[in-house]
Amino acid sequence: MSYFIAHHPTLLLQHYLQQTRSMSTLYRILRRALLVSGVLATSVAAAGSLAPGLFSTDHQMAFQFDSSNCFTNRRLFPDINTTTSSSLFHVAQQPRISIGSTALYSDTACVSAHSMPTTNTTETVQIHSVLGDTQSILVQIDDVPVATPAPTTRQPLALDGDLEFTLDIPDDTFSYAFVIDSTSAPCLNAGQSVTCRLDALPLQQGKTYDYTLRRQLGVQHTPAQAGQITIATPLTIEPTTIEQQQTIFTEISQITLVANKPVQSVGDEATLIDGSSGEAIPLTISATDTTITITAGQPLPRSRTFNLTVPTATATDSSYLEKPFELEFYTSGGPSISSYNIGTTRVSQYTDIVATYNIGISDAQDISSLVSLNVGGSPAAISVRHSGNTITVDPEQALPKCTTFTVTFASGIESIHGIPNTTGQSHTAKTACYTTAAIGTSVNGRSITAYTFGSGAKTVVFVGGLHGTERSSVHTLEAWIDELETNYADIPSNVTVRVIPNASPDSYATWSRTNANGVDLNRNFPSADWVSDVYQPGSVELAGGGGDEPLSEPESAALAAYISNTGPSLVLTYHAVARAVISNGSGNSHQLAQTYASHAGYSVGTAATEDAIFAYPTTGEFETWLHDTMGIPTLLVENATTSSNEIASHRSAMWAMLK
Repeated sequence: MSYFIAHHPTLLLQHYLQQTRSMSTLYRILRRALLVSGVLATSVAAAGSLAPGLFSTDHQMAFQFDSSNCFTNRRLFPDINTTTSSSLFHVAQQPRISIGSTALYSDTACVSAHSMPTTNTTETVQIHSVLGDTQSILVQIDDVPVATPAPTTRQPLALDGDLEFTLDIPDDTFSYAFVIDSTSAPCLNAGQSVTCRLDALPLQQGKTYDYTLRRQLGVQHTPAQAGQITIATPLTIEPTTIEQQQTIFTEISQITLVANKPVQSVGDEATLIDGSSGEAIPLTISATDTTITITAGQPLPRSRTFNLTVPTATATDSSYLEKPFELEFYTSGGPSISSYNIGTTRVSQYTDIVATYNIGISDAQDISSLVSLNVGGSPAAISVRHSGNTITVDPEQALPKCTTFTVTFASGIESIHGIPNTTGQSHTAKTACYTTAAIGTSVNGRSITAYTFGSGAKTVVFVGGLHGTERSSVHTLEAWIDELETNYADIPSNVTVRVIPNASPDSYATWSRTNANGVDLNRNFPSADWVSDVYQPGSVELAGGGGDEPLSEPESAALAAYISNTGPSLVLTYHAVARAVISNGSGNSHQLAQTYASHAGYSVGTAATEDAIFAYPTTGEFETWLHDTMGIPTLLVENATTSSNEIASHRSAMWAMLK
């Protein structure tokens, strides 16, 4: 019997178990086994051929990452066996029959990894029995699981989405973690699938990250895969039916917004606030694909400011608004005039008055009764027509010169959408106090214009721009026209003022001293000293600069004719840059030069000293011709600069010339 127990303990136990069904019988069997084992323990030395069936042979196995890696290995009292682990693996008997915490018998041993296994690895672990035998188990690893990212990894990912990997072989041995910027999050490992939740990491929308999939065993880890992911861009919203700060002229009760991607939901915190009353407008909100529709229960009030706010919204890819969407817009109060074709001064007596509205005017409305014109305090007859967004007022008679008038557009004018304005508008202006006349044209056809103020017997003429490089003369005389217009009442009643600000428009346009024919106009007048070849500043000789003959140029001929026809009492011409006033010797020109110079702070010169002042000979001058031919007192005023408007330093001197 001892020999049978020693050689076939498993068969003995199986026999008794098959013959018994109660726990009491099993208990008796185990007691008998313990008794037998005690006998064996005391007689090992005498039983030289005992128990060979309890000793297992060496074993070889390929480590599998998806199974228990166990094999058949019979052992009595497995707990008193010892094992030797390798650098990667250890082995242990699995209890089969136990009493309490005492393992009596095991028929299975299992190998497990305690360090990170690598490819092409072979190691040996051992089991040592109490009877002195050693069993070696050779463990081999050909390949470890290889992780491949799912194709969706190459697409933008949702912040709360999953990053998935496929393993080429099932793996229940390792755990996995997803690592970005030294921050890790555990992944779910299910056989050949590894799923990592992105919302476990502090990622941001629209950014790209480098990642590592880490394979872990206890505290040990190694990279299993690395790559790059991009998080889906944020959800954005833009208005489609309304622009930021747009004025809405039509009735409106619905606002449409468009998102950059399909919308899943819009938060119910969206508000539309009436900026005038501070009240919230009741809304319903719906989202279809990329369109968000916001609907008010009734048309929005007119002449108000509204502020729409959508604090939260989520896209179907789980992206969201990074900041609230805000839209400010206005509802109009009906048509409003945005501009007029006239200013407030220097308005032509013969002009039509055109008002341009910010929206089209209704064609179905007769607006003639809503428009009126008052001239100098009295109603004036007009005809009214409108087209598109303009209303034109046509006075039946020319407006008086230098007279204030007001055109009024009453409330009630309707837009093309049928919305009337509730506030009237008016425009007050003044007709020009001057008249204009084209006295001639330049070589290139540009008009030479004279402005006339007043109607007195004494005529004073101001001329500028004979040299296009001396632009300060033009700027100063244009400012003098504004001065006379603004202070028209200060012009003495016995005086007529004529201003020709630009006598050589071609040379002014090209910044040239000479006209388009290369002639210096102030050397082209029929004075006693006219010559064809003249000198320019710096004593530079200009052949033919005085023209082929006096008044050969259309500009000088036009100016000479104008002076001859108007018969002025005084002429002032403006040049640059000697800071001097030079008289031509006629009449009281010298005394007038002294007066002008004292107001302007300039020096005084005469025709006799002129060549010395300029340091080169001057011939055929306009001022000299006026002295030689008509004896008209003339002042040549040399400005201090070539291009500035010098009205500030000349204003009082110019007014003094009108007295």
